[in-house]
Amino acid sequence: MNRNRRIWTVLGVLSAILVIWIAATMFLSPAYADAIPFSMEVRSRLLADYNPDDGKSLFTALRLSILGDTLRDQGLSEEEAEQLKLALEASLDDPVPTATALDFEGSDPFTATPTDTATPTETPTPTATPTNTPRPTATKTSTPKPTDPPEPTNTPKPPTATSGPVDTATPEVCCMNYSPALGATPPGPDLNTCTINVNNVEIFDPAFSSGVPSDGVYVEYKNLTTGDTGVEVLSMLNGDFNTGGDWSGHFSGPIALTSANIGDEVKIKIKGHDNENNWFYSSYMYFTMGINCP
Repeated sequence: MNRNRRIWTVLGVLSAILVIWIAATMFLSPAYADAIPFSMEVRSRLLADYNPDDGKSLFTALRLSILGDTLRDQGLSEEEAEQLKLALEASLDDPVPTATALDFEGSDPFTATPTDTATPTETPTPTATPTNTPRPTATKTSTPKPTDPPEPTNTPKPPTATSGPVDTATPEVCCMNYSPALGATPPGPDLNTCTINVNNVEIFDPAFSSGVPSDGVYVEYKNLTTGDTGVEVLSMLNGDFNTGGDWSGHFSGPIALTSANIGDEVKIKIKGHDNENNWFYSSYMYFTMGINCP
């Protein structure tokens, strides 16, 4: 039973297909092209016109500001309407894709390439801020008065295992003689000469002594009024070591006073050092200038 039903179904389908094929052959055949049994017209009665436009049609100018008014009418704020209007104006500047062929040979049409358009942003305008420039102020400075330079100090040198005894003793100044005679306290006697002679200055260096060099004893003066100073090297008259390791010698020599005027107070002393650079100093002697010394 089921098998007979399938056969009749197949035969029905084949019959329907045959009827459709015969009908299509009758209507689509050229012999029947002018005798379509329909009253509907399928062809246009208008003729195609490919002539150029006469140019009489005009486009009304449209201001883009109307976009902002329209957006504000829609309930947008001023800032939102302005940003959306700028975005629409930027999109109008983008190239429009075209489907027109490049030529009549069938070449591919141009295809517009989208480009990124920068959205204008507001740039803050710099404002000048006045600044106050402090004026320099005058500073008073005081000029220090001339002072006596600090005298060098004797630093004891420790003995070493290989060098043997080291001279650490400070030499002594004894029995100096100034000509003309000077005073032990200021202002001292008047001096009516521009040269002072230092005679027979005795130097004693106790053991263990390294000796005193021949150019190691000086006479130095300082003008207390003007601050000028002068120094001269005294000449060695004699000097030698004793049996116990001491050293003694005598020095003499003149010193000339310069840039001294009448009434200037001056002080003078003896100083020197031994071969181990142990310095020694005498006490000051004083005098007042009685003449001018250029």
